[in-house]
Amino acid sequence: MSKKSISKILICAMLISILPKTSFAEEEKVNTEAVSTKEKENKNEKEAPKVEENKENSTEKKAEAESTEKQNTVEAPKSEDKKEKSAEEVKPRSARNKREVKANFEGTVTFVGQWTGESRRKEDSTKNFTNADEKLGAPLTNPGLFRSIGKTFLGWSDKAPVGNGKLADGARLFSPEDKISTVFPDGIPADAKIYGVYFSLNDPETPLPDSTFGLGLSIVGGLNKFKLDGTEITIDKDKTSEEVLPDTKLAEEKDKNKDRKIIDNYTKKDDVNEIHEVIATSEFQTDPVISMLVYRDPHVGYVGPIFSNTYKDNEFKTDDGKTGYSYVDINVNLDNDLVVPEKIYLEFEGYAWRPLYVMGANKQVLNIFDPNSNADLGNTKDSFKSLVSSTNPKVTFGVNTNNNKNFTVRMIIRTGNEKIAESNITPDAGQSIAEKILQNMKLKVLSKKDLKTLLPGKTDAELNNNVLRITDEKAKELADTEGETTLKIKGYIQGNTMVNAGRISFLTLSDEEEIKRVDANTIALGYTIEKYNVTFTFISGTEGKDLPAEVAEKQPADKFGIENGVKETLENFADVKVDGGTWKFKGWSVDKNGVSEAVTNEATVDGDDLILVGEWIFVEDEKPVEPQNPEPQKPENPQKPEPAKPQKPQVRKNGELPKTNVSSAMSYVFLAIAGLGGAYISKKKDNE
Repeated sequence: MSKKSISKILICAMLISILPKTSFAEEEKVNTEAVSTKEKENKNEKEAPKVEENKENSTEKKAEAESTEKQNTVEAPKSEDKKEKSAEEVKPRSARNKREVKANFEGTVTFVGQWTGESRRKEDSTKNFTNADEKLGAPLTNPGLFRSIGKTFLGWSDKAPVGNGKLADGARLFSPEDKISTVFPDGIPADAKIYGVYFSLNDPETPLPDSTFGLGLSIVGGLNKFKLDGTEITIDKDKTSEEVLPDTKLAEEKDKNKDRKIIDNYTKKDDVNEIHEVIATSEFQTDPVISMLVYRDPHVGYVGPIFSNTYKDNEFKTDDGKTGYSYVDINVNLDNDLVVPEKIYLEFEGYAWRPLYVMGANKQVLNIFDPNSNADLGNTKDSFKSLVSSTNPKVTFGVNTNNNKNFTVRMIIRTGNEKIAESNITPDAGQSIAEKILQNMKLKVLSKKDLKTLLPGKTDAELNNNVLRITDEKAKELADTEGETTLKIKGYIQGNTMVNAGRISFLTLSDEEEIKRVDANTIALGYTIEKYNVTFTFISGTEGKDLPAEVAEKQPADKFGIENGVKETLENFADVKVDGGTWKFKGWSVDKNGVSEAVTNEATVDGDDLILVGEWIFVEDEKPVEPQNPEPQKPENPQKPEPAKPQKPQVRKNGELPKTNVSSAMSYVFLAIAGLGGAYISKKKDNE
């Protein structure tokens, strides 16, 4: 190659070096982007027909969906019916039957074992029912001047009776006025039966004799069965201890045999607006067979009801024992230290009995008054008549106590227009009319809560003056004995049963049986002083510092059995010096229900345990200040400029040039300079 050719090559290289340069990396990036853009454009061109095609398909599908929706809307009922039917088919047959089955009260019931024909035979009968509200109805008639009482109908039962008028275990008694749904709440079953329950003067399964003499002997021999057996009386049986002594906190309760002891925590009362009230309720019950007999009070021909026919023109003596008429006495004996108001309000509840007299000591008949009008009704055998209703088993009345603490409420059987018919009795839910009749009779002293309803115009102070109570002084006195001394409420029942069925020939059909005394349980009432605990705790008020033993040993001992209202004097403590500092007592606080409250000098026990927290804080000793020796200031070193670091040369990788514009350009510059130098040398030699 000639020198001129070499020169031309070098000049070309120089010209190339001064042209704008682009790194291989940029070129690669540009090329890549260009390719990507081109591919994207090609892809879009290819997909364009597809988009148009999809758009057309979407429009067609939308139109088709709208058409289908309209069609479904028109056919919706059919579709839903089909869906419901399908779901129903999926359900188990038992589930479908359970949902579909309703209590069925269309059916026939057999009434088994009814005495009829003047107590000569038993017969069954059937009755067709069509709805749940149809009544059971009366049994077959059993007439007879005397023979009807030989087999007295008591009611219907869902099980065959056992013995003389006795119900089988788990059996229920129903009235003729009860609904068929009360007996069969789930509907009338197949082969449904209801059994007649009768009280018999002779053997329960034996008819009465046909002969007059035999009939007379059967009646006379059976009249003593009418006596009231199984009598029982209880005081506050169904009352909780909180109900017996309201508005105070129960401390102790004991039940031993027939005694019940209730001890409450003493709380001071003012005896005017706040009182220590006592609730007293007694309940009386007899054998259920006799109870239903007394309610029915069987009727004998011209004689009348056998239990109460002697009431006519009777002066009703107040004597105990055999008085010639049927009665029951409920006796309540109140402790002499109980406050009995001058006027006290009572309520008696019973379906067969009602009050006749209220007597004090020595059978003194006390005056009663109308609780609504306050009218004095006197103390005669007729005093209660205006208060007794044939639709309400409750008789509410007031008594002028005349300083008595012992009371006797004498009760007689409801008769005539006082009698509550079964059709006027509404049973409680799940209860039959017969079961309602047989519930316990109750006599209670009306509470302040009761009087608020009865006497809405009275103030609290006036109401408090008319209830049974304990004075605050006596309550405190009882509390000081720690429940050892109590006030007692006692009671008992006694009475007389007079049964009269007239005469058959020369036979007198009557019997009188004294109801022997049966004592009630005893209620013993007392108070105690509630005791509380006082606890002391020290805490550190300095974070990261625990109390040392020198501080902890100063913590006061806890106290137990502290009465309410006691003031606890609080101690302040001297500083405690330890290594590195001093512990100082900051003060006391009371922790109650999670809330802390600062207290000084003293804290009071207030109806709860007293929790006292003493806080200590740590104060570090001051460190001695060392003398400062000034040191000569050293001249500040001038900052030396740091030499610029040479750029790190780009390293080739795999024989490739570095992908930077600067390094590539410098390579071309050096090449151009070398070319110019070579051209200059060549020209100089040519000239030579």
